[in-house]
Amino acid sequence: ARCKKIKNLSGLVSAEKHARRQDNSTHIDKDKTHLNRAEGYPGVDDPLSIVEAFKARKRDTGATERKGAAIAVHMLLGVSPEWIAETGDVHDPQNPRNKMLFDSARDFMEEKFGKGSVIHVRLDCDEAGSGIVDVIAVPVSSYQLRGKTKTHTLANAGIEAAFGRGRNYRRLQDQWAEHCQRTLDREIKRGRSIEETGRQHVHHSIYRPAMERVAAEAEAIRENVAQETRADLTAEWENAGW
Repeated sequence: ARCKKIKNLSGLVSAEKHARRQDNSTHIDKDKTHLNRAEGYPGVDDPLSIVEAFKARKRDTGATERKGAAIAVHMLLGVSPEWIAETGDVHDPQNPRNKMLFDSARDFMEEKFGKGSVIHVRLDCDEAGSGIVDVIAVPVSSYQLRGKTKTHTLANAGIEAAFGRGRNYRRLQDQWAEHCQRTLDREIKRGRSIEETGRQHVHHSIYRPAMERVAAEAEAIRENVAQETRADLTAEWENAGW
């Protein structure tokens, strides 16, 4: 599970452009984009209309934005692709486990940020990776100020209410793992914590090209070795008079 706060309307516009594949995203197979599955906010016809969904959520709750405060939570919630592969193609939106994961990720966000908070859910089938669902929620908080009730779209308050204050990344991981075990499969295990592994997250825009370069170099080495082996065998055959 990964969590990112969307700070303003511009962030929602960027999220919508990515959902529509109108940005500069790489490693997208556009022949498969039509397979992507998405759900939006009730009453908003286009599930990819994230900005319109945000406005509808504000309208329904009577919430406003507070200056300088993050307005939404974007999470990537997933399981190991091997679990998906047990019931079919990992990039097939009709794979039963992809459907289960989609519903489970949406329900997890609704549980954490309140009924009606989720404005966008998407399973991308046109990317190299799999087993990941994008979910955007708009937590709404109310409080009293000078005898009046103020209602705002507050991502920070929503995250603190769901996972506690301070460094809550580990609690997010724990709760998502527990949710998966309860709603998907009791055999699903939580991944090892950052404290245990000491690993640092590397963004896919850096990691994936690096891995592709390594794979290309390994293939070039294999081909070079194969050519040298063929040349050596040819020389041996010629020396042997074959």
